[in-house]
Amino acid sequence: MICRAALLLAMAFALGSCTAPEMEVEAYGEGGTVAFRLAPDQIRDANCFFYFHVLDARGAVMWEIWSDRVSGPPEACPRTFPLRYGVTPKGVRTTIAPSPLVPGQLYVIDGDVIGRMTGAFRVGPDGTVERLDPNDPAAQAALEIYGQTSMNAADANIAEPGTNATAN
Repeated sequence: MICRAALLLAMAFALGSCTAPEMEVEAYGEGGTVAFRLAPDQIRDANCFFYFHVLDARGAVMWEIWSDRVSGPPEACPRTFPLRYGVTPKGVRTTIAPSPLVPGQLYVIDGDVIGRMTGAFRVGPDGTVERLDPNDPAAQAALEIYGQTSMNAADANIAEPGTNATAN
């Protein structure tokens, strides 16, 4: 009995210390819009994502999509990357319609696939897309603001896919 309890405790500790890898999403320009891709070594792990959203520097959701299928073998899930801003892939639903991106503003990517997806970018006046470091303090601040407003909305029992908790 003691061995069994020790084994269960060891398994709980081991499982509790497992974390999924963080994946960086790269924003780039394609066909006059912003597109998103994962690094080539991460693509095989990204068949089924839970959600994907683009936030502005204030933490407001600019575009949000949720997958209709979030589990299963890789061959059962639709290939969703690369994504194009505002274009909803098959098997995915838009929960917050895309807002226009303003040149010069910081935008942050947040999502979940088998781990957290992050990225940051800025659109230039000529439409070029500049990939930024998602660990930049301004990008982290936007994620923190979004996280706080999402938690506040959840506490008020109003957070759900499609709820822009940061809207003024």
